Parts: sequence; C-alpha cells; structure tokens
Amino acid sequence: MKQSKIVRVETWINKGVPDCLIGLKRGWFLVELKVATKTGKLRFSPHQVSFHKKHEDLLCFIVAASDDLKNMNVYHSKRILELNEHGLHSIPDLKGPLNGTNLENWLVSYSKHFIQYDKDDIGNG
Repeated sequence: MKQSKIVRVETWINKGVPDCLIGLKRGWFLVELKVATKTGKLRFSPHQVSFHKKHEDLLCFIVAASDDLKNMNVYHSKRILELNEHGLHSIPDLKGPLNGTNLENWLVSYSKHFIQYDKDDIGNG
C-alpha cells in the first residue's frame, strides 16, 4: 500500500472499534478485519455490530478473507447485519485477490465519490 498509512487499533475501553485506521490523502477509513470459516461464516461480537450500525454513515468497512487467505471481500459497514447472517455469501462491494494494493486502490476510488470538501472549509471549523 503505497498511498496510505495503516494504524493498528487496540482498545479495551471502547469495545467493537475496528482493527485498523487507514489514512489516505483524502481522509481516514476504519477497517474491521475478519477471516471466514470454511463455510463462509463471519463472527462479529455484539459490540462490533453495534459500532458498525452506529457509524454506518462514515467510511467504515469490513474486509473479510476467505478461510484459505487467498481472496478478500470488502463490504461497507452499513451491511453488518447482512454479513452477520450470511457471511461471505453476501455479494461484496469489492472482491479479489488478498493484497493491500487492491484494497488501497478501491478505497481511493471510493473516497473520490464520498469525500468532497472545499479547501476554504479547512480551518473554518
């Protein structure tokens, strides 16, 4: 991942906070990392479900790897309930080989549509 910086998030105070904070020039993304079972099931704690439901209007995503770690599916957090029920059987927003470049390129493309601000707004609070 050449255009981004990744920060691993570890917190025991606010349970359910996603695993990674990914910074791009366009903004920050919260990313939950999951590995599916052999049947495609994804396991989320009640705290994780709650966090994603409360923040579904933000740039929060779930990256779910297949059990063999060869492929990844990316979903927007607003789909947490669907994922909790159907796992990898849910149609992903992005699907492909598991690597950071694919994820980074998709986040950059997604952010172009999601994040728009005027440079005059910066500093005007």
